[in-house]
Amino acid sequence: MRKLNAVLFIVVLFLTSLASPGLAQNRPAEKGAVGVTLHFTLAAKESKDIAIAFPKGTYVIQADLKLVEQKDTNMQMEVDLLKTNGVLVEKRVLFANAVHRVARVAKTLRLAKPLGARLRVTNKYEAMEFWLTVVPAAKRAFLPFAYHTEEIQTLGIGSANGKGGMLAKSPEDGFYHYHKVALPAGKYDISLYLKQTNDKSSNLRGDVVLLDSFGVPDGTEWEFNVNEIDKEARKDKRLVLTKPTTVYFLVTNDSTFNPYEYTVGIEKATD
Repeated sequence: MRKLNAVLFIVVLFLTSLASPGLAQNRPAEKGAVGVTLHFTLAAKESKDIAIAFPKGTYVIQADLKLVEQKDTNMQMEVDLLKTNGVLVEKRVLFANAVHRVARVAKTLRLAKPLGARLRVTNKYEAMEFWLTVVPAAKRAFLPFAYHTEEIQTLGIGSANGKGGMLAKSPEDGFYHYHKVALPAGKYDISLYLKQTNDKSSNLRGDVVLLDSFGVPDGTEWEFNVNEIDKEARKDKRLVLTKPTTVYFLVTNDSTFNPYEYTVGIEKATD
């Protein structure tokens, strides 16, 4: 009898494990749609389901992210694709792993047939705001950064056409700025100039990251930083473009102690 009960117990556990994905039907899901941005906030370790119907095709899933608290720390989240009954179709169709206060991430999703789906968004650590958008890849265009209300300054080519202003100390509001520029194919030297606001020699720490025409890190990991002890400092890095391209630059103050004056410059390489 004990052996029979043990067998029955194992069978029940097995059947329960098979049925457990269906429990997703009991989870609340916010209704989403292709081309619509959903805005929500998730606490640490919290997840959210979004019900969305996908016709056959290729899509881009994009998320703008901002930490709720004013801090510059680890940002981790992931999005899984499930059927409406909770069966996993593809894990991590989108993810983020960055040390910052804000981020934009995007990833392509290809579906060979229509799918009624759930996107399960999971926040790993700090409480974070999300702006999640799914768009057909063929209709994708630049979307303004949801967490950034300032006008994005357009850069020009040449020593007299640099743009900048003030960088607040990290992670206060104003510790990062975006810039954009449309460049022909060619070689360019991108520079960052930092200057202390108190005219004292101290640590200067700033970073420049290249973003593609949609405002997402371009996958080449092109970036450079200034890290000097002085009243002012400048550093540059070569950027090579094989075709005309509109790019964005994210400029960040990496210091938690000092605000800086800054200028981003672009000069056409002569060598």
